Amino acid sequence: MRVNMNLNDELLERIDNYAKLNYMNRSSVVSFACNQFLMANEMQSLIIDMKRALQVIANNENISADDLKELEKYENLCDLLTKNHPEKL
Repeated sequence: MRVNMNLNDELLERIDNYAKLNYMNRSSVVSFACNQFLMANEMQSLIIDMKRALQVIANNENISADDLKELEKYENLCDLLTKNHPEKL
């Protein structure tokens, strides 16, 4: 599908340079970049959902002190990975 978009000169030059170095055309680079961005955003949403589920389990189940420490480490990693995500807890 054909799409028209406006990009600033500096970004377009960076895209063209990347395309040339990687034997791609401009459209392929833009498609690849958009796909990577969307997949990363979807992954962040999944991480947030997993964190919520683990919090519910931790609040409703008996878990050991060691498991609680592991959960806290996971929560810290989730926070780091989803730092700028709009759904962040």
